[in-house]
Amino acid sequence: MEIGTIGAGAFAQAFAKQALKAGHKVKLSNHHGPHSLREVTNQLGPGAFAATKEEAAACEMVLLAVPWDNVPETLVSLPKWHNQILIDGTNPFHGRAGKFTLADVGNLSTSQFIAALAPDSRVVKALNTMIVPNLEADPIVNGARRVVFISADDEGAKKQVETLLASFGYSVIDLGNLRDGGLIQQAGGPARGAKFVGVRRTSQMKAIHLTAYGNPARNLQMVELSEPHTPSEGEALVRMEYTPIDYSDLLLANGVYFLNPKLPSVIGGEGAGIVEAIGPGVTSVKVGDRVTIPFPTFSWAEKVLAPAQGLFVVPPAIDAKTASMLNINPTTAVLLLDRFVKLKANDWILLNAANSQVARCLIAIAKSRNLNVVGIVRKSELVPEIEKLGVDFVGVESPELSKQIQKATGGKPISLGLDAVGGPAAATIAGALSPGAHFVSYAWLSGLPIHLPQSDLIGKRLNIHGFWMYFEEYLPKIRQAVTEAANVVASGKLSLPITATYKPSQIKEAIEHYQRGGKVLLDFNTP
Repeated sequence: MEIGTIGAGAFAQAFAKQALKAGHKVKLSNHHGPHSLREVTNQLGPGAFAATKEEAAACEMVLLAVPWDNVPETLVSLPKWHNQILIDGTNPFHGRAGKFTLADVGNLSTSQFIAALAPDSRVVKALNTMIVPNLEADPIVNGARRVVFISADDEGAKKQVETLLASFGYSVIDLGNLRDGGLIQQAGGPARGAKFVGVRRTSQMKAIHLTAYGNPARNLQMVELSEPHTPSEGEALVRMEYTPIDYSDLLLANGVYFLNPKLPSVIGGEGAGIVEAIGPGVTSVKVGDRVTIPFPTFSWAEKVLAPAQGLFVVPPAIDAKTASMLNINPTTAVLLLDRFVKLKANDWILLNAANSQVARCLIAIAKSRNLNVVGIVRKSELVPEIEKLGVDFVGVESPELSKQIQKATGGKPISLGLDAVGGPAAATIAGALSPGAHFVSYAWLSGLPIHLPQSDLIGKRLNIHGFWMYFEEYLPKIRQAVTEAANVVASGKLSLPITATYKPSQIKEAIEHYQRGGKVLLDFNTP
C-alpha cells in the first residue's frame, strides 16, 4: 500500500519507519515542499518518497501529523477528498512543547472537527496516544504487543486501519465512533498518554482441524485457535479468503495420501488470501497483495503463516474464488503436459475422466498450445458438455473405443496418455497409445490398481510413470507452471466453475456436498 503523510516531523517519521518495515511505501510531505525532505527520505531508505501535500493526500491512506494550530489551514489548502482514509494522529494543543495549552473544540471530538474540515474523507482516530519514542520502538516487547486505540464512524475504514496497525505488530483496541471513542483518545481523555505494554495477543481465529484419519465428514471439525504469531524473517501472514476442497484433501483426511500430519492438524492443500503482514527481508510480496498459498502450508484457517518466497501474486484479472483454485489442478495440468513428452503443435494427447476438474484444465491448456485432445468419459450424456470445451474427439468407454480413436485421429500417433481413474480404464488408454508412448497415472478415482495388458506394455514398449506434483524434481517448476496456468485463466480460455460455497462452521455439509459431486469452496472471509 502507498501511504501519505501530511506533516513530516518526528511523529510522521516514526510512523513511516513502521510502515516501511511492514512493506508499505510512504510519501512524506510538509509545507516547505519535497526538496526539504530529501535527507529525511534518504535516511528512511527504500520505499520512502518526498512529495507535495497534494501528492501525499492522494494516497489511499493518509496520516495527518501537523501541529493543532496548523490543522485548519492545512486541510483547507488540500484538494477535494475522494473517500481516502485520513488517520488523525493529532492532539488539540496550542503552542509548542513545554508551553502547551489544551484547545477548546466545544462539544465535538477533535476528529469530528477534522472530519468537518475534510469532507468526503473517512477519518479514523489513531496513534495520537503514543509518544514518538514508543512509536519508533518495536511494537513487540518480550513476545507481547504494544496497544493502540482506534475509533471511526466508517467501519470499513476502521477495519483497514486496524489491519494496517496489526501488520506493524500492534494489538488494536476499538473504542467505537469518532464522538465517543475520539473523546476517550484525545488529549484530556482517559486514554491519552496511557502506555500499555506486554498485553499478550489473544486474538482467535476459525480453522478446520482433522481430528482423526478416516470419515472426513465426521472427523473434520471447526475449531477456534490463536492467530499465528507476527511473521519472522522470510515469512508472510495471509488472511485467507477462499480455500477449495480438493480430491487430495480427502485422500489426506482418509489417511491414504503421501502426507500424514500429526493430529489434530489444520489441513487444506491450496487457497488464496490477502497478505496482512510480512517479516524482515521479504521483498517478493507486499501487504495487500492477493496470493495463493504454497505447498506444504495448510490453508483451512482464517489466517496462515507461510514462506513468502513461495507465495504467488495473483494477476488483477483473477477474482478471489478463482485464485483459490490455481495452485493444484491448473498447475498439475501444465506439469503433466511438460514433463514426459516434448509436445508440439497438432500433436495428440489422450486423457480419461474428461469431465473432472484436472481434465478440464488439461483440455484448456492443451488447446492454448494448439494440441489435439482425445477425451474419454463413462457416460454418453457427458459428451456434449466435453465437446463444448474444445476436445477434438470425445469417446465413451467401450470395447470399440480404440478403433473409434484411431479413426478420429486419422491414425496419427498418440504419445501421451493421462490416466486419472485406474482399473480397467487404464487398459483403454494403453490400447490407444502409440508404440513408445508415455502412460502417466496421476490419480486413482476408481480406487483400483491400474490394469495394463502385457500386449501393450511389452509389445508397444510403453513408458509407465506415476506423477505427484510435489515430488522433489517438480517443486522448482511449480512457479513457472502456475504462472502459465494463471495466464490461461486470465485470458478467459480456462474457467474454473464452482458448485457451492460454505462457511467453516458448515464443514460437514461442505464435505458431504463434495462427495456427491461438484467443486466446493470454504469461505474464510470475516464479516
